[in-house]
Amino acid sequence: MLKKGDRIHKKAQEMIMGSIVLIIFLMFLVPFIIAPLLHEEDQEDTLEELAKESERVGEALTSPPYPENWDGSSEEIVQVGLLQNGIIDSSILESYSELDYSRTKLLMGTSDEYLFFFEDKNGLLEFTEGGVHREYFGWNGNNSKNGGSNLKAAENYLLSSANSLAKDERFIVMEHNGEKKEVKMITYVWDFADGMVDLNQVIFSIDYLFSSFLLTTKDNYAIGEEVYLTG
Repeated sequence: MLKKGDRIHKKAQEMIMGSIVLIIFLMFLVPFIIAPLLHEEDQEDTLEELAKESERVGEALTSPPYPENWDGSSEEIVQVGLLQNGIIDSSILESYSELDYSRTKLLMGTSDEYLFFFEDKNGLLEFTEGGVHREYFGWNGNNSKNGGSNLKAAENYLLSSANSLAKDERFIVMEHNGEKKEVKMITYVWDFADGMVDLNQVIFSIDYLFSSFLLTTKDNYAIGEEVYLTG
């Protein structure tokens, strides 16, 4: 039989061991509790930044270009903008669509991806100039020019691939098919999720870093299509 002093000593040892086990358990548990909270906080910060950026991009696009009498020349444009004489018309959109996407981002000073389109009371506005049909402008997964003819496909791709996305909406006056009317301009701004490669960046990297010995098998790729290289 243990003496009273031995029993107290044994109980103290058990309490110490229990405390050590509890501390070790908490050391493993705490990161699993804190990590999601920190991730959620980071997501909120990212969304807030993207919301501000989408507003800034929308503001830039609905401002006059510089020079204001920009004739569509890629070399002449210093500041992007679609507003001329208080309205946006199809001719300036056609000129804008001829600019390489990476150049529009550079001129706007944004590193995020963006695209924009227009709606009136009847829905999506479509544009056909010079035999080219467009439903939206901006990102299209290809650095050559910008915009594309299938907004739904672009939206599906970015919604499945974006890490975070923000939207800016504003009303502007537009001349469309000879009719001047108030329309809604919608701008998406987003960043791609980790592990997703923007086709635009892939093509740029190949061009810039490996142009001497690597080529793509085609000049243009559809959204989501795999890129094949030749030696």
